[in-house]
Amino acid sequence: MEHNRVKVSGFTFIYNGVKAGYPFVQAIQAIQPYVDEMVVVDMQSTDATRIILEKLGVRIIEGMWLPKQAGQCLGQNLLLNKECEYGIIWQCEADEVYADDLARQVSYEIQENHRTEIAVYRLQVEQNFQRCRWYPTPVHRIFKRGTAVKSGQTTELHRDQGANAVFEISPEHGFLWDVTNCFRDDWVLRIKQQAELWNESPRYRYVPDRFVEAPIECPEGQVPGLLSQERWTRTRSSFDLPDILKPLVGVTDYKEYLKCLGLLS
Repeated sequence: MEHNRVKVSGFTFIYNGVKAGYPFVQAIQAIQPYVDEMVVVDMQSTDATRIILEKLGVRIIEGMWLPKQAGQCLGQNLLLNKECEYGIIWQCEADEVYADDLARQVSYEIQENHRTEIAVYRLQVEQNFQRCRWYPTPVHRIFKRGTAVKSGQTTELHRDQGANAVFEISPEHGFLWDVTNCFRDDWVLRIKQQAELWNESPRYRYVPDRFVEAPIECPEGQVPGLLSQERWTRTRSSFDLPDILKPLVGVTDYKEYLKCLGLLS
């Protein structure tokens, strides 16, 4: 019954999502119908990210951007989930979009089976939805408030806080879509932003038409030619994308898409 419903806090963190082309609007909207509050940590964004978050009706928490301190930066901001109102955290990253079926299944496991620790399987799409990578290890995205730390590309638990059994939702229920580097005109800035955080040099990559081929390093001087190729602006994808992502196929600039939605002037 409704009065027995478990209260859940949606949670994510973001830095300069507009400039760097993170589909944070889709990431938030994919889980917003299933949570009782949506909390977003703004890590001192200098673009219009804060303005858009206010329009989305989320609760904004002030975070910190600590360049060249990836573990400390992401860990500190993720642990701000302790400021959420409810005891179960449903997390997404700013470029992670839950498929509809997966979101429904997550909600079912929380509400009907009383799961408090859940991992889901993830796919990563790149190059304007032309390339897809499978992550064989599920990522931990539903956990108890205040217990998660950021470690590389996965979320792990403080094992000493009693959360040892993590339930895995089968891929048959859908995937967590990691929409990485999909927008051509935001791509270079995003790679540089990631490099600033992870203390590495930018890596510009060219991926041929065949999805199975490995990326090839592209020198920075060749980037203008890379970005002008027609393959960046295809309007179809061979992948069964969630409905919320389909309007983004063929989009090259996330800022322009936000303008079309009326979220950015």
